[in-house]
Amino acid sequence: MMGNMSSDDKLKQLRDAIDKADNSLVLLLAMRTELVKEIGVYKRERNITVRDEKRRNEVLISRIAQGKELGLSEELIRKLFEEILDSAEEIEKK
Repeated sequence: MMGNMSSDDKLKQLRDAIDKADNSLVLLLAMRTELVKEIGVYKRERNITVRDEKRRNEVLISRIAQGKELGLSEELIRKLFEEILDSAEEIEKK
């Protein structure tokens, strides 16, 4: 019985750690969104096109390489950052 409790405690500890990591991710996304809004204002004031294909490709290549170094799959990082970048473009248009 004690073995199960320690296993349950370990699982709870791990899940708590994941919750903290998830909270950090959400906070970082909120910070990123604020920066994106500032970029949107900057671009509007200067009539700069929202979509910058060169920058988008640089970001994807860089983040995928960083993810690979940390043992993350290219597919995960590509999908994640494509969503983030698509969202950023929509925010910049507002």
